[in-house]
Amino acid sequence: MDTTENKLPSSRLFPSIRWSIMLVLAMLVATVVLSIMLAAVWTIIIYITEKPSSFDLQFFEEMSASFTIPTYLITTPVVFGSTIGLIYYVNRKSSLTLIPIKKFTLHQLPCTLVITIGALIISSEIQNMTSQLVPFASFFDEAIAEFLVFTPGAIFAVCIIAPLSEEFLFRGCLLRTMITKHKKWTSILVSAVLFGFFHINPGQIPYAFFIGLVLGWLYYKTSSVWLCIIAHMINNMTTFLAIYMAENNMVDIPGFISPDMFETTSNQPLWLTGLGMMALAVGLFLLQKNTSIQDSLMSLNKTDKIYSSS
Repeated sequence: MDTTENKLPSSRLFPSIRWSIMLVLAMLVATVVLSIMLAAVWTIIIYITEKPSSFDLQFFEEMSASFTIPTYLITTPVVFGSTIGLIYYVNRKSSLTLIPIKKFTLHQLPCTLVITIGALIISSEIQNMTSQLVPFASFFDEAIAEFLVFTPGAIFAVCIIAPLSEEFLFRGCLLRTMITKHKKWTSILVSAVLFGFFHINPGQIPYAFFIGLVLGWLYYKTSSVWLCIIAHMINNMTTFLAIYMAENNMVDIPGFISPDMFETTSNQPLWLTGLGMMALAVGLFLLQKNTSIQDSLMSLNKTDKIYSSS
């Protein structure tokens, strides 16, 4: 039976930019509330099982370190899963394919790797500059570093759960619907702002915003959320590798990977930043050259209103 008349027009697709902002704010609130509830339950369990003599600062620091990863592994699937489910439900009558599970071509993978390496080096310097400009940003960096340890739970949370959930939502859902209503750069910019803001940490927001721009462009050009997930995984895995190499004095590049990378803030060498810019430029050029209009989001759901102007 033909159900074309029941399809939602692109102008009514959910969410719009305004609703995307509200969704991200709601996700932040839900994450905080759910985390507090889980922390309360965890505290009660610890109190009953271990019966601590006092609730001093050391007790709460040890408890926080023990439940941070489990809390993330619970809250992230719940919050992101429910949000993606809501978007799917509201758009159930639309002809638009959310999160198009499109296979990437072999020639797109090396381009993605070069882009990721370049973006990683540049974003490292962005984070250095942020730590210098925002006095309390380094405090958040040190707090995050305490939990980025080589444990199966931490690696699974940061390198698997985070890339999958964040890319499916911010690129596969939010950017996917925005780009049917707005110009491509408006959509990419807004999705990157929301991606950066969601990280909350002042030291991460500019860094995440830049990464969001790169991943947004990558998704637009290839319409493959899997390439974005791969790039995101590489970025997060590199953080673990950098901490491991720094702690074991394996590499000493000031501002990038060094034994005192979480104790002092310094800029990385100009040659390294220049190398990152060159890698990013080369990767974007190769992706532009080797990707046709048929590979991009422009080729999907041609009946939807998608702006072709930049």
